[in-house]
Amino acid sequence: MTDRNISSAVLTPKRGLSAIWLLPIIALGIAVWLMYKSLSDSGLSVTVAFDNGSGINVGKTPVIYQGINVGHVQSLQLDDDLEGVTATLELSQQIEPLIKENTKFWLVKPQISLSGVSGLDTLVAGNYISFNPGDGKASQHFTALNTPPPQTNNLPGLRLVLNAAELGSLSVGAPVLYQQIDVGDIEGYQLSDDKIEVNIRIDPQYSHLVNSSSRFWVQSGLKINAGLQGIDIETGSMASILAGGIAFDTPSKSDPETENNATFKLFQNQERAKGSKNISVYFSNPDGLNIGSSVRLLGMEVGKVEGLQFVDDNPNLGANIRIAISSPHHRYLNESTKFWLVKPEVSSSGVSGLDALIGGPYINLQVEGKGGTIPEQYTALVKAPESRVQQPGLRLTLRSDELSSVSIGSKIYYRKIAVGQVESVDLDKDGVNIGIFIHQRYANLVHRESQFWNASGLSISGGLSGLDIHADSLATIVAGGIAFHTPEVNKPQSAWEGLRYTLYPDFQSTYAEKGRDISLYFASGSNINKGTEIKYQGIKVGEVV
Repeated sequence: MTDRNISSAVLTPKRGLSAIWLLPIIALGIAVWLMYKSLSDSGLSVTVAFDNGSGINVGKTPVIYQGINVGHVQSLQLDDDLEGVTATLELSQQIEPLIKENTKFWLVKPQISLSGVSGLDTLVAGNYISFNPGDGKASQHFTALNTPPPQTNNLPGLRLVLNAAELGSLSVGAPVLYQQIDVGDIEGYQLSDDKIEVNIRIDPQYSHLVNSSSRFWVQSGLKINAGLQGIDIETGSMASILAGGIAFDTPSKSDPETENNATFKLFQNQERAKGSKNISVYFSNPDGLNIGSSVRLLGMEVGKVEGLQFVDDNPNLGANIRIAISSPHHRYLNESTKFWLVKPEVSSSGVSGLDALIGGPYINLQVEGKGGTIPEQYTALVKAPESRVQQPGLRLTLRSDELSSVSIGSKIYYRKIAVGQVESVDLDKDGVNIGIFIHQRYANLVHRESQFWNASGLSISGGLSGLDIHADSLATIVAGGIAFHTPEVNKPQSAWEGLRYTLYPDFQSTYAEKGRDISLYFASGSNINKGTEIKYQGIKVGEVV
């Protein structure tokens, strides 16, 4: 072999990296992607402070927004002061724009109240945390609400804010009523400074009913007035009876309609809403009076007791009673107005204050005229003033040997219908003078020949032949009264002012007065007494006098 036969080397250019170098590059890409995926899936971490951890479970309690699971509780730990707990929530990055410094979180759990049942969806799936989006700067630290905030749903309507001194029986979902018609509902409430702000919504079709003159008050739904005449029960809707409610009235329909988020005062009752007048009355002995006791004029409630304060904090010195007289009745107040306490009393002169047996003691007032200066302080009378009716009518005088069960204020009855009352009682050496008043529309029932008797309400007479029991109304049985009738005569003459009559002890005595006196001789007076009946064919025609 010669040197000429040796082959020459052939050089070729390098074509790039070897395939083996692709493996590290792919691995690096996968690592970067996994890191990104991990960061994106890790979510947004926020902390929420709760009063306690009841109903919150790590890894189980979800965070729900508009029905969608957007996170869960990652951890739960006690605060340093041991006064509460802090939950760390892991939220989806998708809702990060909703988590701002004014975002509100709260725990949703089943609740049963008079206004209804809420949180039923938690009975199966368990408690969960919900939130309302907020505005402001981004934040990661929050304090949970104790109750859900007012619903900011999309239901149309007029939304108003009512300021109240106390919440009372009101609850979320309770109705808003106008003339007992449901026109809206309570959406929520919150404490603000020294008052309660109640958020309500008025349905769109009723929003025109609200204007600047509207007045709102708490509607309890049930009002009971009881007395000897019966029981009067006023009810609202079933929802307002159970959960309370709010009612309103608009006195001036011409005022402009109100705008969204307008503020009104929420009164505790209708009387205050309609403009009551507060006055103070001193009672030397306010026995039985309480906050809420009735104030009455001519039997009608015109106000309520709102406060009691002992003079110098000493009960022995009496008390100043703060009274709210409702509109329009306070226009009758003036310097001549008289106040006194009415309570059940039994004395030798009779029974009084029977209408206070059921409803409790109350304050009665008597007015003279209308309008005038209203004093800052009234002093109550120790007892009721002489009952002289301030209206036209017929005034008569009845003579009796004794007063019996009749007293000032006792009713005068005709055919068991009250047509007047006793105004005064005077004693002289010959007996008792009883001044009575007959209402003008009944004055024509009284004639010169009319006869009056003491209608105690219950009379019992009897003998060997049996008992005769006569009963009148419950009021006359307990309180006594006077009744009258007019015998048939050919030419009756109408009674006149100041005419005097005899007051007979009972109805039978009125007939005895018209009879004929006769004298009978018996060999023996055995078993014959005053009052022994005289009968003809079994019918009583007289008695021994």
